Amino acid sequence: MRKNDKFPFAMTKKSLVVYIVFTVLLGLFLFFVIGDMAGKCAACIACPMLIAYLLYAYCKESKADTKAREMKAQYMNGSYFESPEWHEKYVAYLNEHTFEKPKYQSMKLDLLKRFQRREYLVNMILLLFLMFCTLCLIPLGRYYMAIIGFCLFGFLFWLEFSLYIGMPVRKWLKGDIDYEELEASYLKSQMLFYKTNALAFGTTHLHGFTEKKYMQ
Repeated sequence: MRKNDKFPFAMTKKSLVVYIVFTVLLGLFLFFVIGDMAGKCAACIACPMLIAYLLYAYCKESKADTKAREMKAQYMNGSYFESPEWHEKYVAYLNEHTFEKPKYQSMKLDLLKRFQRREYLVNMILLLFLMFCTLCLIPLGRYYMAIIGFCLFGFLFWLEFSLYIGMPVRKWLKGDIDYEELEASYLKSQMLFYKTNALAFGTTHLHGFTEKKYMQ
Protein backbone atom coordinates (compact mmCIF):
# COMPACT_ATOMS: atom_id res chain seq x y z
CA MET A 1 0.00 0.00 0.00
CA ARG A 2 1.27 3.46 -0.87
CA LYS A 3 2.03 5.98 1.78
CA ASN A 4 -1.06 7.73 3.07
CA ASP A 5 -1.20 11.41 2.12
CA LYS A 6 -2.82 12.52 5.31
CA PHE A 7 -0.65 10.59 7.80
CA PRO A 8 3.13 10.84 8.32
CA PHE A 9 3.53 7.06 7.87
CA ALA A 10 1.90 4.24 5.90
CA MET A 11 -1.74 3.56 6.77
CA THR A 12 -1.63 -0.23 6.70
CA LYS A 13 -3.92 -2.76 8.38
CA LYS A 14 -1.46 -2.94 11.25
CA SER A 15 -1.52 0.84 11.66
CA LEU A 16 -5.32 0.81 11.59
CA VAL A 17 -5.41 -1.78 14.39
CA VAL A 18 -2.98 0.33 16.43
CA TYR A 19 -5.15 3.42 15.98
CA ILE A 20 -8.30 1.57 17.01
CA VAL A 21 -6.70 -0.10 20.04
CA PHE A 22 -5.34 3.25 21.19
CA THR A 23 -8.76 4.87 20.76
CA VAL A 24 -10.48 2.08 22.71
CA LEU A 25 -7.95 2.36 25.54
CA LEU A 26 -8.39 6.12 25.54
CA GLY A 27 -12.17 5.67 25.78
CA LEU A 28 -11.83 3.27 28.70
CA PHE A 29 -9.48 5.70 30.43
CA LEU A 30 -11.88 8.59 30.01
CA PHE A 31 -14.90 6.54 31.13
CA PHE A 32 -13.50 4.71 34.15
CA VAL A 33 -10.45 6.73 35.27
CA ILE A 34 -11.64 10.28 34.62
CA GLY A 35 -15.20 9.22 35.37
CA ASP A 36 -16.91 12.61 35.23
CA MET A 37 -19.67 13.55 32.81
CA ALA A 38 -17.30 15.16 30.31
CA GLY A 39 -15.07 12.08 30.26
CA LYS A 40 -18.00 9.69 29.81
CA CYS A 41 -19.45 11.79 27.00
CA ALA A 42 -16.10 11.86 25.25
CA ALA A 43 -15.73 8.08 25.66
CA CYS A 44 -19.23 7.31 24.38
CA ILE A 45 -19.40 9.85 21.55
CA ALA A 46 -15.99 11.10 20.44
CA CYS A 47 -14.15 7.75 20.53
CA PRO A 48 -16.73 5.80 18.46
CA MET A 49 -16.80 8.67 15.95
CA LEU A 50 -13.01 8.58 15.73
CA ILE A 51 -13.03 4.81 15.13
CA ALA A 52 -15.68 5.24 12.42
CA TYR A 53 -13.55 7.92 10.77
CA LEU A 54 -10.44 5.69 10.85
CA LEU A 55 -12.35 2.84 9.20
CA TYR A 56 -13.75 5.20 6.58
CA ALA A 57 -10.31 6.69 5.87
CA TYR A 58 -8.72 3.24 5.57
CA CYS A 59 -11.41 1.99 3.16
CA LYS A 60 -11.12 5.14 1.09
CA GLU A 61 -7.34 4.81 0.93
CA SER A 62 -7.58 1.13 -0.02
CA LYS A 63 -9.90 1.95 -2.93
CA ALA A 64 -7.63 4.80 -3.99
CA ASP A 65 -4.59 2.50 -3.87
CA THR A 66 -6.30 -0.10 -6.05
CA LYS A 67 -7.39 2.51 -8.57
CA ALA A 68 -3.93 4.11 -8.58
CA ARG A 69 -2.25 0.77 -9.33
CA GLU A 70 -4.66 0.13 -12.21
CA MET A 71 -4.18 3.62 -13.61
CA LYS A 72 -0.39 3.38 -13.28
CA ALA A 73 -0.37 0.19 -15.34
CA GLN A 74 -2.47 1.92 -17.99
CA TYR A 75 -0.18 4.96 -17.95
CA MET A 76 2.93 2.81 -18.35
CA ASN A 77 1.66 0.82 -21.33
CA GLY A 78 -0.06 3.83 -22.88
CA SER A 79 -3.51 2.23 -23.10
CA TYR A 80 -5.11 4.96 -21.00
CA PHE A 81 -4.21 7.67 -23.51
CA GLU A 82 -5.47 5.59 -26.43
CA SER A 83 -9.01 5.09 -25.12
CA PRO A 84 -11.82 7.00 -26.89
CA GLU A 85 -13.18 8.13 -23.52
CA TRP A 86 -9.90 9.85 -22.64
CA HIS A 87 -9.64 11.60 -26.00
CA GLU A 88 -13.21 12.86 -25.70
CA LYS A 89 -12.67 14.19 -22.20
CA TYR A 90 -9.29 15.64 -23.17
CA VAL A 91 -10.74 17.62 -26.10
CA ALA A 92 -13.63 18.85 -23.96
CA TYR A 93 -11.25 19.95 -21.24
CA LEU A 94 -8.95 21.75 -23.70
CA ASN A 95 -11.90 23.73 -24.97
CA GLU A 96 -12.57 25.02 -21.46
CA HIS A 97 -9.03 25.40 -20.12
CA THR A 98 -5.75 26.64 -21.48
CA PHE A 99 -2.30 25.33 -20.70
CA GLU A 100 -0.43 26.97 -17.84
CA LYS A 101 3.28 27.45 -17.33
CA PRO A 102 5.32 27.20 -14.11
CA LYS A 103 5.17 30.53 -12.27
CA TYR A 104 8.63 30.40 -10.69
CA GLN A 105 12.16 29.86 -11.95
CA SER A 106 12.73 26.91 -9.63
CA MET A 107 10.88 23.59 -9.70
CA LYS A 108 11.13 23.24 -5.92
CA LEU A 109 9.73 26.72 -5.27
CA ASP A 110 6.94 26.30 -7.82
CA LEU A 111 5.81 22.98 -6.32
CA LEU A 112 5.99 24.25 -2.75
CA LYS A 113 3.85 27.27 -3.62
CA ARG A 114 1.24 25.02 -5.21
CA PHE A 115 1.02 22.99 -1.99
CA GLN A 116 0.29 26.08 0.12
CA ARG A 117 -3.48 25.87 0.00
CA ARG A 118 -5.77 28.22 1.89
CA GLU A 119 -7.78 25.45 3.54
CA TYR A 120 -4.64 24.16 5.27
CA LEU A 121 -4.11 27.59 6.82
CA VAL A 122 -7.73 27.79 7.94
CA ASN A 123 -7.53 24.33 9.51
CA MET A 124 -4.32 25.26 11.32
CA ILE A 125 -5.93 28.38 12.80
CA LEU A 126 -8.94 26.34 13.93
CA LEU A 127 -6.73 23.67 15.52
CA LEU A 128 -4.65 26.32 17.29
CA PHE A 129 -7.89 27.72 18.72
CA LEU A 130 -8.93 24.26 19.92
CA MET A 131 -5.49 23.73 21.49
CA PHE A 132 -5.93 26.99 23.37
CA CYS A 133 -9.42 25.93 24.49
CA THR A 134 -8.06 22.69 25.96
CA LEU A 135 -5.55 24.69 28.00
CA CYS A 136 -8.52 26.53 29.56
CA LEU A 137 -9.43 23.23 31.23
CA ILE A 138 -6.33 23.43 33.46
CA PRO A 139 -7.75 26.10 35.84
CA LEU A 140 -10.83 23.87 36.19
CA GLY A 141 -8.69 20.98 37.37
CA ARG A 142 -9.23 18.89 34.21
CA TYR A 143 -5.53 18.17 33.74
CA TYR A 144 -5.92 14.83 31.97
CA MET A 145 -8.51 16.21 29.57
CA ALA A 146 -6.31 19.22 28.87
CA ILE A 147 -3.24 17.09 28.13
CA ILE A 148 -5.13 14.61 25.94
CA GLY A 149 -6.92 17.35 24.01
CA PHE A 150 -3.77 19.39 23.54
CA CYS A 151 -1.82 16.39 22.22
CA LEU A 152 -4.66 15.32 19.91
CA PHE A 153 -5.22 18.75 18.38
CA GLY A 154 -1.46 19.31 18.28
CA PHE A 155 -1.02 16.12 16.23
CA LEU A 156 -3.78 17.17 13.82
CA PHE A 157 -2.17 20.61 13.58
CA TRP A 158 1.14 19.01 12.62
CA LEU A 159 -0.55 17.02 9.84
CA GLU A 160 -2.00 20.18 8.33
CA PHE A 161 1.23 22.12 8.83
CA SER A 162 3.32 19.41 7.15
CA LEU A 163 1.09 19.63 4.07
CA TYR A 164 1.18 23.43 4.05
CA ILE A 165 4.98 23.53 3.99
CA GLY A 166 5.03 20.94 1.19
CA MET A 167 6.42 18.01 3.13
CA PRO A 168 5.55 15.53 0.30
CA VAL A 169 7.67 17.62 -2.09
CA ARG A 170 10.53 17.98 0.38
CA LYS A 171 10.65 14.22 1.00
CA TRP A 172 10.55 13.52 -2.74
CA LEU A 173 13.41 15.94 -3.39
CA LYS A 174 15.57 14.13 -0.82
CA GLY A 175 15.18 10.88 -2.75
CA ASP A 176 17.38 9.45 -5.48
CA ILE A 177 16.36 11.71 -8.37
CA ASP A 178 18.12 13.58 -11.16
CA TYR A 179 16.95 17.01 -10.06
CA GLU A 180 18.61 19.04 -12.80
CA GLU A 181 17.12 16.91 -15.58
CA LEU A 182 13.65 16.90 -14.00
CA GLU A 183 13.77 20.63 -13.35
CA ALA A 184 14.77 21.40 -16.94
CA SER A 185 11.79 19.36 -18.15
CA TYR A 186 9.40 20.81 -15.56
CA LEU A 187 10.21 24.49 -16.15
CA LYS A 188 9.42 24.16 -19.86
CA SER A 189 6.28 22.11 -19.31
CA GLN A 190 2.70 22.92 -20.16
CA MET A 191 0.24 22.18 -17.37
CA LEU A 192 -3.36 21.05 -17.29
CA PHE A 193 -5.22 21.46 -14.00
CA TYR A 194 -8.33 19.76 -12.68
CA LYS A 195 -9.33 21.05 -9.24
CA THR A 196 -6.24 20.27 -7.11
CA ASN A 197 -4.68 17.82 -9.59
CA ALA A 198 -2.37 18.59 -12.49
CA LEU A 199 -0.44 17.04 -15.35
CA ALA A 200 2.67 18.83 -16.60
CA PHE A 201 3.85 17.81 -20.07
CA GLY A 202 7.58 18.45 -19.91
CA THR A 203 10.24 18.17 -22.58
CA THR A 204 11.49 14.78 -21.37
CA HIS A 205 9.12 13.75 -18.54
CA LEU A 206 5.44 13.67 -17.71
CA HIS A 207 4.97 15.26 -14.30
CA GLY A 208 1.83 14.75 -12.23
CA PHE A 209 0.85 15.98 -8.81
CA THR A 210 -2.10 16.39 -6.50
CA GLU A 211 -2.36 18.72 -3.53
CA LYS A 212 -0.56 16.11 -1.42
CA LYS A 213 1.72 14.11 -3.67
CA TYR A 214 4.13 14.53 -6.58
CA MET A 215 4.84 11.91 -9.26
CA GLN A 216 6.90 11.72 -12.44
